[in-house]
Amino acid sequence: MNYFLELYHINEYFRRVSYMDAERIAAAESIGLEFSPIKQMVRNLIMTEIPEYYLNERGTVTEVHKRGYRRQRNGISKVKVDIEGELFVIETDYECGWNLQYGAFHYNKRMKGYELKDMSVESLVDIMEDMAAVPDSIEQLYKMYLDMISTSYGPEHLQDAEYFKDIPGTISDGDEYFGLLAIAIDGPTKVHTLEGTTFQKRVDAIRDGFKKNQRVAELTAHTICQAKLDLCEERLFQANTLEYTCFSSCILLLAPYDCRGAIIGTVDYSELPHIKEILRQIATFKDGDTLPEGFRLLK
Repeated sequence: MNYFLELYHINEYFRRVSYMDAERIAAAESIGLEFSPIKQMVRNLIMTEIPEYYLNERGTVTEVHKRGYRRQRNGISKVKVDIEGELFVIETDYECGWNLQYGAFHYNKRMKGYELKDMSVESLVDIMEDMAAVPDSIEQLYKMYLDMISTSYGPEHLQDAEYFKDIPGTISDGDEYFGLLAIAIDGPTKVHTLEGTTFQKRVDAIRDGFKKNQRVAELTAHTICQAKLDLCEERLFQANTLEYTCFSSCILLLAPYDCRGAIIGTVDYSELPHIKEILRQIATFKDGDTLPEGFRLLK
């Protein structure tokens, strides 16, 4: 599995709602959680933003057999492969490229296709393995992420989540959020079942908190960006790979490690004056080193 790519897209999922109080985010996600859209987003990410380490010299299709996966040849150039219940179809274009299609056996959906150039079959099977690992790994990583940004939430947060849970909202790029998360982002949310005055008061309170957290996040972003620039001037270019997201409870930092690993953790806002040294410690980390407090290595 690829820890960084999965956590990266989980982080992207929460980034647009991150200005909401972290307790409300956790409460909203605890009601009617559906992992299918997140699984699909991670699969698409792996296929559309392929890291360089997947791209190397070309090999042979015997790699599929060598790793012990069930396969079926379909014509001269196509091979069907089953990896942990995920169905892939590989077709070579005979010009150092591949056409890869995939679709889970338990989904009655049209397979999605991708053209991959300059990739060895070893790297191709690596991608397929990482995609096949998503259904089993995403839930654990998702819950870990939520625990890191919010350890607890009270009855008032659950009441909000229950009150607004049936309200749909569609963000500009087509992703759907429901209830609290839709209210936080989408201004003209349509409501048909809730009383106007009561609804508006509760929505205004949520959005006021959203705006306040947004201002704090903007100031924080300036400090972190400057710290990353300073580290790059010191030729510590690994600092550019660090992702950060500001929540009401903390600042979450995420960085790739090696090929498929990740470093993830949170920083309290009181530690912001020391953020450059924290980023330096993460960017220079090697096996055996000590990570900043509150951070963990996944590999």
